[in-house]
Amino acid sequence: MFRKREFIPMFGKYTGQVCWGIEFLPISGDFFTVTFKMLQISSVIHEELEINEWFNTLMGDKRVSEILKNGEFPGDIMEEWKKEEEDFMNFVDDLLYQGKLKHLPR
Repeated sequence: MFRKREFIPMFGKYTGQVCWGIEFLPISGDFFTVTFKMLQISSVIHEELEINEWFNTLMGDKRVSEILKNGEFPGDIMEEWKKEEEDFMNFVDDLLYQGKLKHLPR
């Protein structure tokens, strides 16, 4: 789901200025796939899209910004992340009960 938004940033390059953008909330499908597709499209149609160090911090992987700047889709990275997620879930499986942390006896 996309909605037009006006906002006034409280810090950064456009502090105190009215800015326009889109609010994005994927309502179905895989969140990362939908988000990356939206970023990929945005970077192609909007040359001023800022993908900066803050974006890299939020993503946790600076390779994503380089891929998006080149107009590509980070499918390989997403596959790595899915594998890492599986490995992590297998590692903590004995600590989880129905997807939540179990309370361990002391």
